[in-house]
Amino acid sequence: MMRRQWGLMSLCILLVAAALPWTAAMAAEDTKLFMTGQTSTTTGAEVKVTVRAEQLQQLYGYELQLAYDEEQLRYVRAEANWQGFSVPLNEEGVLTFAHTKLGNSAGENGSKDLATFTFQPLAAGDTEVQLIRAKLVDSAKQAVTLTPNATQTIAVTAVEEPEPEMPVSFTDTDGHWAESLIGQAAAIGFVSGYPDGTFRPNGHVTRAEFVTMLARALQLPEASTDAAWLDAAAIPAWAKSYIDQVQIAGIVTGYEDGSFRPQQLITRSELAVMIARSRGAELVDGAKPTFTDVASIPAWAQLAVAYAQQAGYIEGRGQGQFAPTAHATRAEAVKLILTVREAMNR
Repeated sequence: MMRRQWGLMSLCILLVAAALPWTAAMAAEDTKLFMTGQTSTTTGAEVKVTVRAEQLQQLYGYELQLAYDEEQLRYVRAEANWQGFSVPLNEEGVLTFAHTKLGNSAGENGSKDLATFTFQPLAAGDTEVQLIRAKLVDSAKQAVTLTPNATQTIAVTAVEEPEPEMPVSFTDTDGHWAESLIGQAAAIGFVSGYPDGTFRPNGHVTRAEFVTMLARALQLPEASTDAAWLDAAAIPAWAKSYIDQVQIAGIVTGYEDGSFRPQQLITRSELAVMIARSRGAELVDGAKPTFTDVASIPAWAQLAVAYAQQAGYIEGRGQGQFAPTAHATRAEAVKLILTVREAMNR
């Protein structure tokens, strides 16, 4: 079965390339393939490995075959590092991924990352992802098969979320549409209430509060940065380390004037951008959300909103509207973050 799939994927690439003008064939025997990426992670997190090539000449398409232990890793997704058409096939611990350019696109030369593969560790211990076979097709439709036997070893450490000893409840969430979600978030530990025992689900969220929730929920590594925010004096002490974490993770960049504006209420557009960045989303040029008020969504947020809508992270607020400049409530923030956590753990 695997041999037949491998052949079908070769045919796919060759058919797409068939319309190309004939050019000089690449010296494929000189191409070197190896693997890079994370060497350590924890159970429940995602780990990425990348196949990289050197000394390419007019590479138009490729097939990569990777082997991994299904008892230790769960395949999540495969992504090519340039535009074109991709076909992933995953069967019994062998992942085959084919990708080809389209039309008269120029072939790739030199050193390039070919594809990135995302896995989720299932058990503690050392595990490996092996690149066992590769087929390279140049823009002259010439193909060559390599057996690089490149290996990426990953050390996985077990991490278990502590279970709360008793349910967490608040005095003002009874009957609220997000009551159970707020309870889940509090039990996980990324939200807490106010000293008077309330949660204030309909209250609006500041940028500092949302960043704190997000960093806790995603369990970002502890970090400290020397970034000199223009308004550093306004950043609450309880939020500073979390703001450092999300900045280092590339989730926030601040404003053009160098400020972070921690006490400013966060908008739904800002939420979408932060979520897209936290997921490492590859935003598609020209993508448009389908909300009825799409014209009012800022240009800088359009692609992120389109991604978040398609991924099921965000919904409208009635009459099909996104309400991009509306301020997010604490309940909305909780629902969004829980949805992202669930997607990461699938």
